[in-house]
Amino acid sequence: MVRQKLKARGIILGVFTAAVVVLILMFYIWHQVESIRLGYRVLELESELETLEQEIDTLEARRARLLAPDRVGKIAREELGFMEVRDDQIVRREDRTIRRDRP
Repeated sequence: MVRQKLKARGIILGVFTAAVVVLILMFYIWHQVESIRLGYRVLELESELETLEQEIDTLEARRARLLAPDRVGKIAREELGFMEVRDDQIVRREDRTIRRDRP
C-alpha cells in the first residue's frame, strides 16, 4: 500500500516535472522563432526605408527642377502669354508704420 502511494506520488511528480520542462522548452523555442521573425521584419523595414528615402530624393530633385524660376518664367511667357513688367506699371507705396502715440 505504501509502495503504491509512493509510486503514484513519484509518477505525479515526474509528470509535473516533465510538463514544466516541456513548457520551458516551448517558451525557449517560441522566443527564438520570434527573435528570428523580428530580425527579418527589421531588415524588411530598413530596406523599405532606404527605398522611400531614395524616392524622396528623386521627388525633391524633380520639384526643384519644376519650380526653377527660369522654367516658370519661360512657361509664363510662352504658354500663358505673360509679359515682362514695365517700369510705369510698378506702383510704389510709402512705408506706413502705425504709431500708437497718435490720437
